[in-house]
Amino acid sequence: MRGLFSFVSVALLSLGQPVAAQEQPLNWQTQVRKYCAASDWPSAIRVVEAEMVRAPQDLDLKAWHARVLTWAGRLEEAERDYREILAIDRRDPDNWAGLATVCLRQGKIEEALHAAKIAAEIDPERTDLHAAYVRVLQAAGQRAESGPVLAKAPQPIKPGGAARMNFA
Repeated sequence: MRGLFSFVSVALLSLGQPVAAQEQPLNWQTQVRKYCAASDWPSAIRVVEAEMVRAPQDLDLKAWHARVLTWAGRLEEAERDYREILAIDRRDPDNWAGLATVCLRQGKIEEALHAAKIAAEIDPERTDLHAAYVRVLQAAGQRAESGPVLAKAPQPIKPGGAARMNFA
């Protein structure tokens, strides 16, 4: 028994502390963020798509895919992803805001207005969603309509803040 204990003790000690090369790999979200920060869209998309193969029904993964496609400028694909998500689950305001961003960038103003309005209605406590709606209203030339939306925002939206926010 003493020999077994010695063997196990030596075996455990030989494992030692992990060195840098033995650290856990980055999770997929961290990898995607890193690639996006470097504007390496193909790598970010590749990571998300590899995860989607493992969990094809995961709507959060599909939403990540849509966001990265939006940032990469692949707007038609992003729009398709958002619409597929919303066909299954219409309750997430972030997906509506993402669709609004994509439609706005494509010049589909009426669709962007509709999506941004729904996002703000789903979660009226989120200032960022009100700001997204205001941004779309302003892009549509409906500045007068943006006043009531600004008034409903739970926190003040700084001048120009709606124009600078990225809602993909």
